[in-house]
Amino acid sequence: MPIFRFKRQSLGEGFSDFLSKESRSVSSFSERKESPFRRTYAVILSFLVFFALSGRLFYLTVVRGAYFRNLSENNRLREKRIEPQRGVIYDRNGIILARNIPIHKECQIVNEDQVCHFLSPDKALQYEAKGEKIFLSLGREYPEASSSAHIAGYIKETTKEDLKDERYALGDWIGATGAEEAFENLLRGFAGKRLVEVDAKEVEVRELGRVEPISGKNIYLSVDNVLQKKAASLLNGKKGAIIASIPQTGEILVLHSSPSFDPNIFVGGSGEISQVMNDADQPLFNRAVSGTYPPGSTFKIVVAASALEEKKIDENTKINDTGIIRIGQFSFSNWYYTQYGKTEGEIGIVRAIARSNDVFFYKLGEMVGEDSLIEWAKKFKLGTKLGIEIAGESEGIIKEERKIYLGDLYHLAIGQGDLSVTPLQVNSWTQTIANGGKMCKPTIVRNQKSEIRDQKDCQDLGISETTIKLITEGMKEACSSGGTAYPLFNFKIPIACKTGTAEFGDPKNKTHAWITAFAPIDDPQIAITVLVEEGGEGSADAAPIAKEMLKSFFEESGE
Repeated sequence: MPIFRFKRQSLGEGFSDFLSKESRSVSSFSERKESPFRRTYAVILSFLVFFALSGRLFYLTVVRGAYFRNLSENNRLREKRIEPQRGVIYDRNGIILARNIPIHKECQIVNEDQVCHFLSPDKALQYEAKGEKIFLSLGREYPEASSSAHIAGYIKETTKEDLKDERYALGDWIGATGAEEAFENLLRGFAGKRLVEVDAKEVEVRELGRVEPISGKNIYLSVDNVLQKKAASLLNGKKGAIIASIPQTGEILVLHSSPSFDPNIFVGGSGEISQVMNDADQPLFNRAVSGTYPPGSTFKIVVAASALEEKKIDENTKINDTGIIRIGQFSFSNWYYTQYGKTEGEIGIVRAIARSNDVFFYKLGEMVGEDSLIEWAKKFKLGTKLGIEIAGESEGIIKEERKIYLGDLYHLAIGQGDLSVTPLQVNSWTQTIANGGKMCKPTIVRNQKSEIRDQKDCQDLGISETTIKLITEGMKEACSSGGTAYPLFNFKIPIACKTGTAEFGDPKNKTHAWITAFAPIDDPQIAITVLVEEGGEGSADAAPIAKEMLKSFFEESGE
């Protein structure tokens, strides 16, 4: 068969018509010659591509199908946490000390950590108007602010250490101090969760499932908010502490440390935090349970109990007040002799307590001896934590590692020397005399409205009725005409009290002012202890505060 079926007139090799015909002729021949091979190659290539794609499809849908299905679901499904409502903290009469409020935060990831900044409501509205992402969560408000700061406490945001507990997530709130920390497990509750579908822009499309959170429990503290506020106003920023309790149960009615602080700053992100943290007066320090001080003459309650119980003296024992005792080159005087150059003459235990006679108690310390005196101090829980729920309680100090000489024993017998206690401990041994010799564990929980503590926890120290009666009589006379606590003379309700002026530092002209008391004497309803740090004398500086506190208590109770 000829290749060309007709012949056209050629214009010559130099023209395009010639070139075009030659090119078509050669190309057509070549295609006819190679087309079977090309078809075979194309078929083989198609099969290879088909098998490769089929294999890949099998791998993706069968071998790794579950993985990619899960990945796809996760790309559009989100599990979101629902914060539980934190329990509300009330005082014994139902006044709110801590409650929940909404707060706004702006959060960023910095070095793999979430860093958040608090926003005011106005600022949060501005951010929302700009379309910026902000976070809404439950915060905390303390309506009574500084008056109840050390007992209610405050909350803080969780740290990496807190996240070891699976109940918490980054950015959660957790109790940091006071009742917030002590009862965290009850107040906290349990978080819920939501399963939601989101679009490519992370906008929530719909909710697919929900597990409701379990709210925390509300708790009632034993404190009386009216008395708390009164204590705060009386100390008025002076360094010191006031503790009041119910002798029969150990329930704390007042626990105020001064100076105090506003716990709301820890939830609102206020710039005041650094100011409070760096304050030289240490407002965050809880002087009521953590501060330790020489007890001064308030310790004579313990010394009197030891001497009477060890049968070293009785109600008829008399000791002559010489005004001063000399041991070699050292002298130990009575305060009355030092200030006025006078002596008391022969006095017994009741008068010695009423007048806080140092010479009498020097001799008691000598009679009882080092070992028995320290043993009785320990019976009254000195050197031991009393077990109040608030963290940071100090044990106090009573030195035993060195030999105590007679002069040291004299100092110990009047509450000086190698001895320091907390205001809580002084209040505790006052309770013990008030309730007939039983030491009750202090608690900040109201018994009648609590699942935490159903009954009082008291230990009988085995002190005789006679000892209790004599000490009580001495404390009663201390608050009566001729005693040391002159601001409490003629109070409308019979009071038993003991003042204390404790020296500290060098030179010996610095003193802490103490008073500890209970009332009414026949049916004690309150035991109160006041410490004014670096405050002067117990009678002049602490007693007036105790008087106003007792007045408020009995007015509130209608007596």
